[in-house]
Amino acid sequence: MKKLILILIIFYNFNIFCQSFFNSYENGNITFRDGTVKYGLVKITGANKIKFKKTKKDKKIIYTHKELKKINFSPYNEHEYKISGSSILLLKKVITGKLNLYSIEGRSPPLYGQNGIPMSTGATYIMYYLSKNGSDLVEALPLNEKRKKYRKIFSKYISDCVNFSEYIKDRHAIKKNFKDNIKPITENIVTFYNEKCS
Repeated sequence: MKKLILILIIFYNFNIFCQSFFNSYENGNITFRDGTVKYGLVKITGANKIKFKKTKKDKKIIYTHKELKKINFSPYNEHEYKISGSSILLLKKVITGKLNLYSIEGRSPPLYGQNGIPMSTGATYIMYYLSKNGSDLVEALPLNEKRKKYRKIFSKYISDCVNFSEYIKDRHAIKKNFKDNIKPITENIVTFYNEKCS
């Protein structure tokens, strides 16, 4: 039940994110599963749907993960279809390396007062996913890096690196080794692993 609720929240938030951020066509390209690349105007309309036009005057074509592998809006704004459990998600690629990091942006539900009037619009958050390079599978990380499950998931992906587990052995070690005011802790851990253990 908890997994089902989490999946529903992810898709609900992703749809909101898509509606707000990708509400118009953007210049980009789409890569098909056979490696073919098409350039034109791209619009993300849902977790699995992409609208594509070669030019503004052309009729839109709708694609899904069945045809497409990834979407590029710029060299630093690449999205790939990945499998998370029984779900297929379109995730933004954050870091490329031996260990890849993906993300999806969401928004927590708004808070309502007793009279039913929204007191806030809900806070935005970023959910991260790990994947070995070349794999279609990703695994979601807990939002809170202090949780034991966060370290347990990371440990599965960095077990080939000697002594790396010492850097994330507990929440204090993670804070000491990877917390700064520039990038999120998760991004720092993946970057460190790719630089030191590849």
